Amino acid sequence: MLTHTSGLPNMLPLEMNALLDDFLNYDTPSKINDVLKNYNKTKFFQELHAIKTDTIPGFKYAYSSAGTEF
Repeated sequence: MLTHTSGLPNMLPLEMNALLDDFLNYDTPSKINDVLKNYNKTKFFQELHAIKTDTIPGFKYAYSSAGTEF
């Protein structure tokens, strides 16, 4: 889970990934706060369970912080 070959997305909640693409916008921090305001461990595990990987874990390198969350 802690390697960058896990097949997990960059961030959870998945909404965060689009926000990080435009990280330098003035309103990005408030948007991130809105997304995380009601995000908790239960929602994290629900979203983690629903992820469909596009590769076999250990095969493709892609940066991911999701393995270190919660």
